[in-house]
Amino acid sequence: MDTDCLTLYVDVENLIDVDKEAITSVFEQWPEEFPRPSILKLYVRADQVEVWRVWATDRFVSIDVQIVGVQHYAVNTSKNSADIALALDAITDLLKNRTTYVAVLSDDSDFATLFGKISQEGLRTDNASV
Repeated sequence: MDTDCLTLYVDVENLIDVDKEAITSVFEQWPEEFPRPSILKLYVRADQVEVWRVWATDRFVSIDVQIVGVQHYAVNTSKNSADIALALDAITDLLKNRTTYVAVLSDDSDFATLFGKISQEGLRTDNASV
């Protein structure tokens, strides 16, 4: 990777009823002192991938939009499926130099562990939250 790249990982499942508004608001209020997202990864239910792809690619035309469909095998027991996929992707993207910075949009405090692990492993972080 030749330039800095910030990937915004969005746990759509935890943004119940405010998902699209929250994502749009984050881009509108993005702090000027931070690099802007180059990649937007949305973690959505597998049966909603195309709906989200149409919305996101139309709304965010200047960045790389990636939709990750998360399969749920049971109605009430797959709560953390997207969380696990998101955390693994973020770590892998950093290790494979596909991204330089990680930002997570979620209503789930469990991602603090992800940022702790990134710091512990000495991967590049700026300890900022959006």
